[in-house]
Parts: sequence; structure tokens; C-alpha cells
Amino acid sequence: MRCNLTFHNFIIILTPHSIKLKNMQKTLVAGLYLILSFMTISLVAQETEWEQYGFADRITCYAEHGEYIWVGSSCGLMKININTGFKTEFTTINSGIPSNNISGLAAADSSGNIWVATPANGFARFDGQDWTVYNSGNTAMENNIIYDIAVDSNEVVWFTSHAQGLSRFDGTDMFSYKTSNSSIPTNYLSLITIDSSGYIWMGTSSSGVIRFDGSSFVRYHQGNSAMPGNYIQSITADALGNVWVAAMNGLVCFNDSGLTVYTISNTGIGINNVFSADMGVDGNLWITISAGGAFMYDGSVWTHYNASNSGLPTNHLLMCNVDSNGNKWFGTRYGHIVKYNGTNWQVFNLSNSPLTSNTIDEISIDSEGSAWITQYGTGLFNVKGNEWINYNSTNSGIPSDYLVSAVMQDTSMLWIGTMGNGIASFNGTDWTSYTENNSPFPHHRASTITIDTSGVKWIASWGGLVRFDDTTWTIWNTTNSPLPYELVSAVAIDTLGNKWCATFNGLAKFTGTSWTIFNEMNSPLPYNRVNSVSADKDNNIWVGTEQGLAKISGNSWTVYDITNSGLPCDVIFKVCFDSYGNKWIGTGRGLVMFDDEEWYTYNTLNSGLPEDYIRSLTIDANDTKWIGTSFCGIALFNENGIPTSTKPRQKPNKQQHLTIYPNPAGNDITIDIKNSDWNNLTPSTSTNLSDRAIAYTCDIINIQGVKLQSIKLRGNQSVIDISGLRPGIYIVKITTMDNLVVAGKFVKK
Repeated sequence: MRCNLTFHNFIIILTPHSIKLKNMQKTLVAGLYLILSFMTISLVAQETEWEQYGFADRITCYAEHGEYIWVGSSCGLMKININTGFKTEFTTINSGIPSNNISGLAAADSSGNIWVATPANGFARFDGQDWTVYNSGNTAMENNIIYDIAVDSNEVVWFTSHAQGLSRFDGTDMFSYKTSNSSIPTNYLSLITIDSSGYIWMGTSSSGVIRFDGSSFVRYHQGNSAMPGNYIQSITADALGNVWVAAMNGLVCFNDSGLTVYTISNTGIGINNVFSADMGVDGNLWITISAGGAFMYDGSVWTHYNASNSGLPTNHLLMCNVDSNGNKWFGTRYGHIVKYNGTNWQVFNLSNSPLTSNTIDEISIDSEGSAWITQYGTGLFNVKGNEWINYNSTNSGIPSDYLVSAVMQDTSMLWIGTMGNGIASFNGTDWTSYTENNSPFPHHRASTITIDTSGVKWIASWGGLVRFDDTTWTIWNTTNSPLPYELVSAVAIDTLGNKWCATFNGLAKFTGTSWTIFNEMNSPLPYNRVNSVSADKDNNIWVGTEQGLAKISGNSWTVYDITNSGLPCDVIFKVCFDSYGNKWIGTGRGLVMFDDEEWYTYNTLNSGLPEDYIRSLTIDANDTKWIGTSFCGIALFNENGIPTSTKPRQKPNKQQHLTIYPNPAGNDITIDIKNSDWNNLTPSTSTNLSDRAIAYTCDIINIQGVKLQSIKLRGNQSVIDISGLRPGIYIVKITTMDNLVVAGKFVKK
């Protein structure tokens, strides 16, 4: 059963001169997701343009207020009712949170505001209804890399950011304590907490721990104290006035009595690898140890809890906190937070997919519409609708869990490339490996696999270009061919059958008999390190490099970079093409769409992308973009709405044409479909003759994929009022009663 409730959610974005409101219509979807434990409220757009799938692999920050705890991970923010276990999820799709990657959390006692730090997009305040985002564009912050955040009793916010020392923000003014303007011993701080006396405690990666009383800084390190190490993994202030510092070589407790150090020598346990510690009001100390589970110390005895003797799902624990009711909360390395009330254990899965890693190397779509996802270290995933199947070295005969590519040959044979065991094929039952040891395959590392129309495999490897026709192997390398470099990163096949090889020393074109080499010296190629190469339907070759994007049309070159185009950066990882011929470009700073005239950039600030570093990209038959990131999993995007079925949508025929004018437009636009062929469409069944004209739905969507207007129209020409839209670029989507879709765009002046 699925229930949809519509509401309005406001995102407040502070600018230097004004406050703007973005009103986004959202849908509250209540449903049963069997993979997740307990119940989660998921807030998604009424017509879903974006979906996110990730693995909550870094559960390290925690905040408590009232009957709720808040937990941050690489999949977003989770609010959990302490008593009922009811969960509410906040992501960049359903809220104004600036990033899914959460580095720090703090809760204000008096107001209940939640403060969220992110490692790339600044920090934000959530008051239970509205989000306010603070970043380098609207404050005095010098960068948006925020490591941790805390709030004092006066609701002054303190945070640590990259190389900027300790920063203070009172809601209006911001000030940073640096070595240049204060006695703070270093600008490189990572962790922060505030104790019951109001002292600010900061952790570093090499300089020990620092305390600030509002006027002076005191540093504790191995050189001037009993600190067992200068690398600080966590700092926690408990309800009894203690401050617990987890150092690399032991645990330190600071209080009014001084400093107490716990090590292997005085505890008898492997406390040298302690990750986190906290003490409840009952005086019991709880700690987590790297791969060692949890320990409780009652003042005389250490009690060990692990995956074998308790309800812990794993021994790999990171976070440990004791709430005001005495419940213990443990964050794991594998997407769980665990509650222990002294008797019962509850395990909450914070991941929103079965993914076991957020690093996505490649995604490919087979002819039946299912996706094949390769991950480095966790094997292969096959996604068929809502079904996820994982193949790894434990549950199958797959030769390696370190995969870089996967492609389906017809519907009968899967081919994968690995980073240590060559390539392999899978016929649905058996795996067959081809390595340096049992075949002519030239290297244990592959890059990509491309299959031509004859079923021949063309493999980009670290030992050159490889051709395999299921019987014969042919290898081209730097010793037997003009190939400029043995490490081939990608192969593309154009409509004439030419093979284009991306290498780390230029681009090579191979006709089957002759080679042409392109590099910085003999061509407009912007950089010799080529990440990707793709051929569009018009036989244009698109080359992604570390210094821009190149298009080759016959003998003509066009180079695009940040100086002459809408590209947000010059690092290009992948170029794909949708059914309309638009170019979709994965970059180091977001996803870009280029329609040969305009550039559109989607990033974490204006869309449902979980991360801006786009590692892999592919487009399925419905024009849904499958976007793989380096640290935040997968996003799906379709500006026409992600279909629930993997079957290809029916495309409009050649006569179905949409004209929008004037363009650019003022306060209204005219939608003209009088040239369309309506013979395939279903008319209204109304007995009213005036209603029996063809009906269709007109949606106006912004470039972030948010639907702003939806209007039922009849007839082949209609005027639509757009006076309420802000200046910008918009998409018009026409959907007929037969679910045919025609789209166009216009510019609002």
C-alpha cells in the first residue's frame, strides 16, 4: 500500500543582501521497504525526477534533543525516536540539507535547532520546518569544508573548517581564531565539543587536543602531558563533566581532578585502537575499539560486547554515545546504528539501498533494462527494478571483488573487468576467468570492455588494447604498434567501426589496419591524460581529459573548458548521449547537460545529486541517467520523471513537434502543437463536443528537475501564464493520454 500526502517545504538560502525562499512541492511517501529495519519516513518529489541509492558507511556523528537522536552518515541525516524507533530521513532530494555527506551534528538545548556540518557545502540549521544554509557565498567563511560543529548554551555556533582554525558564529557575525590573530596553536582542527563548563575542546590529526575557555588556548600533547598520542579520533563531553579523548594509542579522561590515561598496560584490553568513548550518569564507561566491538567499564571490571555474544551486528564500531535515558548508541562501519537499553538490542539500517560501498566504478545497462554496477572491493550488483543481486567472491564464483567494468553481451553472457584478475565471463551459471596465467590476456588489470556488433570484445587494459572473439586473442601495445601508452583507460567504437583508445599519453584511432595518434603536440587535444572517449550517433568523437572536453568532427576539433563554455571544471570523466542527442557530461564538479547551444549544470546545491564528483555515468532506454559517484553512491535522474518500469517509453513520432514562443518569454508563452500528428492519440470520451478535443498535461519543470506547474490543456494551441516564474531556463513537458512525451525548453526573461 502506498499513501501520498502533499505538503510544502521551504528552503531558506541566505544571501549577502537578501533572503530568498524556494518553495518546493514535496510528497510524503509512507511505505514498507523490506531492506530497511523499522519504519522510515521518506520525503520524495510527487513526480520523482531524482532517486538516490547509497551505503551509510561512515556513521560517526550524533546529537540528542528531547525524545529524538539525530545521526549523520554518508547517506544523509536520520532522526530516530528514542522510544519507538520511528525514523525520518533527510537527504538533498527531500529537504534543504546541503549535502548527504554529514561530518558533524549539534543540537541547541533551548530552541531545538539542529546544526549540520558537511565536508564540502558549508553547514546548515534546521528548526524542524525550514533549512538555512551557510556557506562561503553568504558568510565570511573562507571555504565550505566543515569538519565538525557544536553549539553552546547561548546558541552560539562553533565549528572547525579546513585550515581556518576555530570559528564562532552568533547568527549574525562570524569570527575565526587563527594563528595569525590569536594564540591558537594551529589552524588545522578537526573535532570539536563543548563540556558542561562551557569550555571548547578541539581535536587535531597531529597536534593533540586543545581547550579554549573563551580567552586563552591550552594545548595537550605528548610533549607536555601524559597524552598517549597526538592523533585524536574523537572527543566526547559526558553529563558528569568529563571529557573523553580517543587518541591513536589510548583513551584520555579530562576532568577537575586532572588527566587519566587508559592504555593496554593498565586495562588489559586493546584500548590503543579506541575510536570513541562516553560515560552515562550511572558512571559506567563505554568505548568502541577498531574491529574489537565495545567494552563497558564499571570502575573495576571491563565487560566485552561483540558480534558473537551480543546483539551487535559487527565488531567494526565507530561511534559510541550514551543518551539521557541511559541508552547506548553504537555507529558501525557498515551502515547501522545500534541501540542497547541494557537488556535489548535494536539495529537500525541507515542505508537506503543494499550497496556495500559508495564508490561506483562503472554502471552499464543491458538490453532488458537492468543495471550492472561494479564496485571496488565489494563485487558486482545487478539491479532489476526493485530487486538487487550482489555477486561477490563469497557467494559466487566471481574471480574478484575489485571490479572496474561490466557489460552484457546480448542477454546471455556477462563480461567483467577486474583490478587484479584480468577479465571474466558469466553465462548465468558458471564464471570463466582469463588472466595472465591461463590466457594471452596481457595484464592482471583491465579498464573497460566494449563489444562490437559482431560480438567481438575490445578490452582497454593496463597492458594495451586487446581484441577477443571468443577464440583468438590479439594484443596491441607500445612494442608492436604505435599505441602511445600501454595503459588504455577506455575504448569507443564509432559508426564506421573505428576503435578510439583513450590512454594516459594521448588518444589513438585504430581503423583495423592503421593507427592515428593525437596528442598535445600534434593536435588540439587539451591534455594527454585521457579519461574517456565516446562516439555519438553522428560519428562525432567526444574526448574527456583532465584539462577539458574535446569534440572531433571529421578533421575539425572543438575544445571546451571553463574559459569558453558552461563547464564547471576541466576534469571530465564520462560523456553519454540521450535519445534527443543531448550530451551528458560527468565532471569533478557536477553533472552537465549540453544541447549544442546551452549548458546546464546539476550539483549538490541545485539538484538531487548526492555528490559533485561524478565517477561514472550511463543513460538507459528511458533517458534516465544513472550517475555513479566516488563517495556517495548512485543517483538516478530523469527530467521527465523516472519510470517505474524498465520497459522503454513510447517515443513521439517524427510529426509530433512542440513549438514554444515567444522564446525568450515575458509573462506568458504559447504552446503550439498544431503540426503534430494526433492520429495515434486517444481523444476524450466526454459527450460535450467542446471537451472532446485532445487533452494533454503540460508540466513546467526547472533545470533542477523540480516540477513547478502542471496544467491540463485541450486543443493544439494554448497560452500559459508564466509571470510567477523567476528568470531562468525551464523545460516544458507535454504528456498525452497515451503517455507519449514531447519536451521543449524556453527562457524566462
